[in-house]
Amino acid sequence: MLGRFAKDESGMTMALTVLMVVLIGVMGAGILTFVQRDLESVIEVNRGQRAFEMADAGIKAAKAQLDADSNRMKYDSTDVGVVDSPWAESKGGKNLSMDGSSANVQIRSDVPSAGSYRVISTGCIPDCASSRAKRKIEAIFKLEGGVGIPPTYFGRNNIGLERTVSTTDISLFALGNVTKSGSSGDFSGDDEYFKKWAETGDSLSYPNPYNKTARSSDLAAVGALGTVASWYESRAPVYSGTTSCTSSSGIKMVADWAASTCAANRKVSFPFDTSMTRLTSDINALRQRAQDQEAATGYDHYRLNYSTANNTCTFSTWPAGSTYDTVVFYEFSSYSTSRAPVNYCGTNSSYKGVIVVVNGNFKMEGPRKFEGGIITYTNPVNASRGTFEASGNGDLTGYVNSTGNITISGTPGAGSVPALNSLPSFDGVPGTTSWRELYQ
Repeated sequence: MLGRFAKDESGMTMALTVLMVVLIGVMGAGILTFVQRDLESVIEVNRGQRAFEMADAGIKAAKAQLDADSNRMKYDSTDVGVVDSPWAESKGGKNLSMDGSSANVQIRSDVPSAGSYRVISTGCIPDCASSRAKRKIEAIFKLEGGVGIPPTYFGRNNIGLERTVSTTDISLFALGNVTKSGSSGDFSGDDEYFKKWAETGDSLSYPNPYNKTARSSDLAAVGALGTVASWYESRAPVYSGTTSCTSSSGIKMVADWAASTCAANRKVSFPFDTSMTRLTSDINALRQRAQDQEAATGYDHYRLNYSTANNTCTFSTWPAGSTYDTVVFYEFSSYSTSRAPVNYCGTNSSYKGVIVVVNGNFKMEGPRKFEGGIITYTNPVNASRGTFEASGNGDLTGYVNSTGNITISGTPGAGSVPALNSLPSFDGVPGTTSWRELYQ
């Protein structure tokens, strides 16, 4: 009896053991299934995180690219004769790769916000053609701290052409009047810098947030808030602030396009920032540039309270190996009516750069040669202070900005002088104005 009971108990134990093994196996399989699913989820999350990080790296790479080359025309696909950058959206963007990850980065210059760029960066694992994970980031960059001096003749008071002046390929802009002494001379060519003064979507487009009315052509023109001498009317398009915007006789020049109550097709404005705030910021940036160049080269780029005398050259030499980035800056602690103007007497056609005069006047007379920009500045603005005068056969190729009156003779023209904000050292640093992940 006892033996039979022992056998039965042994059998039950074996059955329980087998049952326990089966249960443990089933539970183990279930646990392994859960673990496998968790691992796959973790792997997928990791892939997504790597793709996101690659997309963010692409945004940083785009910022570095814009810091090196922010020429708007290379990212907008509309300018005839300008080859778009490989980073441009129109070219399909730049493909980057690193450690089994990749990113496609596309840059587009935004319109009408001048100086603004939209970047789309798509991060992929392992690549965007056969990705198992993909993340997309959009960032908007805007250039900050650059120099925005308008590359044109811009007077915050009056502009006057003298005698037999022959002006080519550059417009005249004034907050005051534009005059002409005598009937000889010429005014011709296209506006090399501002084209049609507005966004047009063609090769003559000039995107900017200040003027929304495109001109019918890109001819060099005259735009003034005051009067414009009749001499110009047979030679160039003329836009005057004295024109009525309710008649069909012409288009009115206005100080602020958005604030003006004139109909859109009856008004035109300056295609650049005319504020003193922006000008003062530019002057500060140019001063710093001159001081940095002086520290680097030893040449006297920044000249404080320099001695000047009537009919005497203030300077006739220029830094060796000059480029359009070169700055020579004259500054006086205050304006004096008895102080003679800074008198440029250079005759070498290789002299290039920017001349700035603060709290003084500037004069260029006789057969002088210079390529670049000349800026005179006083604050507050006064017609007789911070003036620019080119007399005789002065040969200035480039542009002039002045807070005082501008008087021009000789043969001024745009030539091939670039705008300052098109040069890498003056175009500013790209700052991030927005950043977001795109879920699409």
